[in-house]
Formats: sequence, structure tokens, C-alpha cells
Amino acid sequence: LTHTEEARAVFAPGGRYVQEGERVHQPELAGTIERLAELGPLDFYEGGLAEAMVEHQNATGGRLTMADLASYRAVWRRPLRIAYHGRREIYTNPPPSSGGVLIGHMLAVLRGVTEPLPPGRARTLRAYAEAMRSAARMRDRRFERLLHRGGLARHMLGDEAVGRGRAALLAALEGEPSAAPAIQSDHG
Repeated sequence: LTHTEEARAVFAPGGRYVQEGERVHQPELAGTIERLAELGPLDFYEGGLAEAMVEHQNATGGRLTMADLASYRAVWRRPLRIAYHGRREIYTNPPPSSGGVLIGHMLAVLRGVTEPLPPGRARTLRAYAEAMRSAARMRDRRFERLLHRGGLARHMLGDEAVGRGRAALLAALEGEPSAAPAIQSDHG
């Protein structure tokens, strides 16, 4: 949240992170949303907003071009629905984006922890790290194939994959290096 000057101004004003319960002010985002409402989506793809984004990217080492924006076409997809804490549901981006499936896998793995996980505690952070590690271990050649050919959500959210992740997470919380079966990954 503090990688760029703009992000620091929003999330760590004065060098101090915004705390739970504090308001986050984003007047530039509000202005952008108002601008889009007034000028329409073409401003985002071909107009002044597009020019500002490309200029910012060029100034910060990015490679976005006006041609990239002008040629972009949104594809509407049914969101991925993930059960969360009983009757709640999270709707997130489906494949071929991988983020939603990875989030779903991590949340499913964390459901195996029956104890409370209070924010900021070392044990909570360890549980989160192990859930993330479980998701990262799944990013292998099969992951890539399923991402583009279909079946990734079923694979990542299936009982076998979630069970392996939960076993590794619970073993880590017990202090064992890993009592769960090793999972081969192209990413180490």
C-alpha cells in the first residue's frame, strides 16, 4: 500500500497507516468516477483519462499505450461464487483470471481453522501465510492448463486440493514443518 507516492498519500498519510475504523479519502478517485459518469466510457479508452493513464504509466516505468486502451474489449463473464462463513458468499473474478480462484482456495483452506484468528496476531498471520502458500503451490503446469482450458475452479476448490492445503496449514500451526504430503510445483 505504500509502493507509490499516490498510494502513500491515501493509505499512509503522514507516514502512518490508516487504522481500522478511520476514513480513507480518495478525492481523485471520486473525481475520476464523476468524470466517467459525465463523459462516458470512451474517455477511459480514447480520451483525456486514457491520455492521463498512459502518461502516468510512461512516467513510472509502465508500458501501457493509447493503442492498448483503444483496442481493449471487455468480456462479460459470470462471476465465481464462493461460500464464506456459512450463508455469506463472495463474488469474484472467474477464470481466465486466476485471482478469484486463488482467493477462493485460500478462504476454503482457512475454513479448516476452528479457532478464532484475531487480526494482527502472529498465529493469524501464520495461518494466512500458510493459506497463501497452499495457493502458490497449486500454480503449476496443470494450473495453467486448467486456467485457459477450463476446470480450474473445480480443481482448486475441490475437496482434495483444499484438504491438502488445510492439512499443511494445520500442521504449520501445530509447529510441524509440514506433515502434509509434498505438493510439486514449478514455482519452488
